[in-house]
Amino acid sequence: MRVGYQTAATLGPWTLTRTRSGPIPEYEADASLSSCDAFWSQQGPMDLELTMGQRIWAWAQVQPSLTAESLTVTLLGGPSIH
Repeated sequence: MRVGYQTAATLGPWTLTRTRSGPIPEYEADASLSSCDAFWSQQGPMDLELTMGQRIWAWAQVQPSLTAESLTVTLLGGPSIH
C-alpha cells in the first residue's frame, strides 16, 4: 500500500475474492500486514499492488480499512495489469 511514493503498509499473505461480475467488477482483498507506518497508513487514498505470478495487479486511490495487523478493502473495477 502506497500513498504517493511513501509506503503506508507492506502486505503479508493475502486473498483476493471477486464479489461481483459484469461490466464493473468488484473484488475484496484481505491481507495480514508485515509492516504498517503509523503516519502514512492514516493518510488519503492509497494505491494497492498485488503480485500475481509474473504480473502486478494494481488499483489506484483505494480506501482500505487498516489495523495494526490486517487490511480489508473493496476494489471497484478491474485492475491495471502490468
